[in-house]
Amino acid sequence: MATPHAPSAVAPSPRPQPTSAAILTPPQNKAPLETLSAAGYPFNNHYGDADVVLQTKDMTRFYVHRAVLRIASPLFASMFASWQPNLHPTASSDTMFFDDYMRLPVVKVAEKADTLDRLLRMCYPIPESAFVDVADLSPVLGAALKCNMTEAIDVLIDKLLDFCKDYPLQVFAAACTNNIEDVAGHAAGCFSGYVGKESDKATMTFCSRRPISDYTPLMDDVPASSYFQLLQVHRSYASRSLDTPVLPPVFCLSPAPRRVPPPIGDQACPPFGDSAHGDTVVRSSTYAAPDLFKLVASSNGHAVSVTEDGSTLAMLLRLCYPMADPVMPDRSSDDDRIVDAAEEFAKRACVAAAETLPLRLYFIAWQYGWQDVTEQSALRAVYDLTEQYVPEMDSAPAEAYRRLLVYRRECRSIILANWHNCNLRRSGAFDVEYWSQQPWLQKAGEARFWMALHRRAQEQADRTQSVASLDVEAILPSSTIQELPGIAQNGVGGPFSFGAPSLAGASTGNVVGAAKGLLADRCT
Repeated sequence: MATPHAPSAVAPSPRPQPTSAAILTPPQNKAPLETLSAAGYPFNNHYGDADVVLQTKDMTRFYVHRAVLRIASPLFASMFASWQPNLHPTASSDTMFFDDYMRLPVVKVAEKADTLDRLLRMCYPIPESAFVDVADLSPVLGAALKCNMTEAIDVLIDKLLDFCKDYPLQVFAAACTNNIEDVAGHAAGCFSGYVGKESDKATMTFCSRRPISDYTPLMDDVPASSYFQLLQVHRSYASRSLDTPVLPPVFCLSPAPRRVPPPIGDQACPPFGDSAHGDTVVRSSTYAAPDLFKLVASSNGHAVSVTEDGSTLAMLLRLCYPMADPVMPDRSSDDDRIVDAAEEFAKRACVAAAETLPLRLYFIAWQYGWQDVTEQSALRAVYDLTEQYVPEMDSAPAEAYRRLLVYRRECRSIILANWHNCNLRRSGAFDVEYWSQQPWLQKAGEARFWMALHRRAQEQADRTQSVASLDVEAILPSSTIQELPGIAQNGVGGPFSFGAPSLAGASTGNVVGAAKGLLADRCT
């Protein structure tokens, strides 16, 4: 039996949502010429007639022609229209600077050289590059969307759909990454076993359904909520006929509009200065000064002292209350102090709430890199009876959800194989679903029992730094095992008096096997 690997808490930085202006970034500092390289023909200025340079993320320069880019891209057309033709070669603007050698304007772009080369070949009358897989095509499509190159976009989407029959999951990832909803829906149908539009039953046909546990690294940066929707569609198609209507899901998330709060003065805003209505006093480290604030809480007349200074505490309270956020100053040591304090407060709240909201806290902890909280919430999330959507999935990557699903399935397999439904275990007939909205245990009490066992074993392993020498009596006393059938029937109190599962015929060896299996190869 495979042993579970707890999900790592270190999450990669999320990929920014594509925008029409994201391809152009202001130059920071001119790169030393020795670090630059020229692109291959025909973008190496072979004929000496190039009039603009595109410099990629990996410091490759493409010598191109404004006339071609202006026709291919409204974005470039708008940018070139605002340039002054007689701009002095030593001058610079927020979108370009001048090459020190050829005196050509240089525009920095966010793409790598290979991506830009493929895109430019679609704009010039030269042979295009072949796309061998979706991973090659997706970034080129993203660059075309940023530049609003309509002809290139149409060609690339057709090429992307050509991959859908054999690689539906990769196409789904590319569509979500580039925010192309109709392609994402088509790929989801192919992944789930149906091709065609849900609104037109006559066009829907059956195709080979992929296993629900299939995954590709291209999905890593897709929102976890999109992955949840995909799994939900796969499961719904597997259990229905074509005549059963299904509400089409939305896979691609639109970027939330940036909220610009109104200016806030230097003084503390209400209700922090309202001594008549506040019922809790939060004293900052500088409370002797006028940094005394009222916090509305559940206690009466309670006073709390914190280590943060008054300005930091005021900023945090404004962020917590249903009021306009404060205007954050430029990045400084003061900001670091605010961020550190906010993160510590948030982390404490996560730990306190982990008992009842493990899935939501798992995604929060993953995003902030809190490995200890990630492991605690992942352990508790194993014992959720069914899959459910949580709002934090919108901002978490599918990679985090995938790791949790794999870890959870391994833990559940160990539990079922060592004890529960032993008749099925002996016959080898049981199977643990990778993803399902049907309960994996019969009762909530059974899940609480196994979570308590898992947590006790984990706490002991943390203290002893050893999995091999678990003290079974400390985890689950033998007298409790003997009493378990009576507990299940009569509700007798005891260490596990919350509705234990049916465990007649269980042995201490089963407990040891389950506990060691759940703790083996724990990620630290």
